Amino acid sequence: MLGQDAAFVREIASELDREERLIAALRYADDLSVPEIASLLEVEPFEVEVRLDTVRTKVAEAHAARSVGGARRSA
Repeated sequence: MLGQDAAFVREIASELDREERLIAALRYADDLSVPEIASLLEVEPFEVEVRLDTVRTKVAEAHAARSVGGARRSA
């Protein structure tokens, strides 16, 4: 199962653009706040929020597709 999870994370990461991957890593791996990320990247916090929302949407859609595909395979 762990290998499947790692493959899923790699798949999702490949679907994100460079800035989305960077912002997601700073937020979730490095645990930086939105204002900290904005300051580091010299952008407005709103821009970081928009990118994080995009990342969350892409992850949710991929997870839903994976769940549906998994249900079909086991049926």
